[in-house]
Amino acid sequence: MFPPRTKVLIAVPALAALGVLGLAGCSSSTTPATSNVGLSDTKLLAAFKAAVASGTAVHVSGALSSSGSSTTLDLQLNKDGSASGEIGEGGATIPVKVVNGVTYTELTAAFLNLMAASDKSITAAEISTMQNQWVSSSDSTLGQSLASSFEGLTSYDTFTSTMEKGDSTSTASASASASATASASASASGTAGSGGVDLTKMTADGTTTFNGATVAVYKDADGSTAYFAASGPAYLLKATSTGSDGGSMTFTWNQPTTVVAPSAA
Repeated sequence: MFPPRTKVLIAVPALAALGVLGLAGCSSSTTPATSNVGLSDTKLLAAFKAAVASGTAVHVSGALSSSGSSTTLDLQLNKDGSASGEIGEGGATIPVKVVNGVTYTELTAAFLNLMAASDKSITAAEISTMQNQWVSSSDSTLGQSLASSFEGLTSYDTFTSTMEKGDSTSTASASASASATASASASASGTAGSGGVDLTKMTADGTTTFNGATVAVYKDADGSTAYFAASGPAYLLKATSTGSDGGSMTFTWNQPTTVVAPSAA
């Protein structure tokens, strides 16, 4: 096992960079509108929150950039607390699973080399021994640290709650959690992005077609755009943000999957 000072450079300022986290909270009725086209910001957010509350799962996919760093997400988040998928950062792909409250992270060769670039005490022999093994948050210090750094990304409740709150403090906090290193002395690097999709600033912009279906379009003056289901529960289907902290994410809802713990963790 690596020494305690091992640092994991998964700077995942991703959540803060993505516009979807700029959704500001309000206390409007949670009854979804029959149509999600042309709603005011408060009614749109209320409808979105109601949709999230009734959802069973969300698949998050996309690419983001922040402070010169590129991050990719391909994650399945189930409302029962399980999750699976991959986080990409710095050229390394990091597979992760969450089953029965335990987080499992696969130490790919690329990920270990990314760690070694920060901590010179990690030797090539250690990398060779550890690569492609899974570490668990239940019986590994490294696994616990990685689980802590991923928790803002691998929980349906946490992820969607952050999407709903959207004030700069909660956004930065979620990003900090996601970008923490495995070292106890590491500091979080995430900050709230300036290119966020903030529903309190969004204006209805008619409809368009996305994946063959009609969707409701909402835009911010900064060019950020959100696409929602045009009718029924107001699920967010796509969000794009502009500027240096920009990116694009798509969301597929209510297709829960069965996640099984890796056999050798």
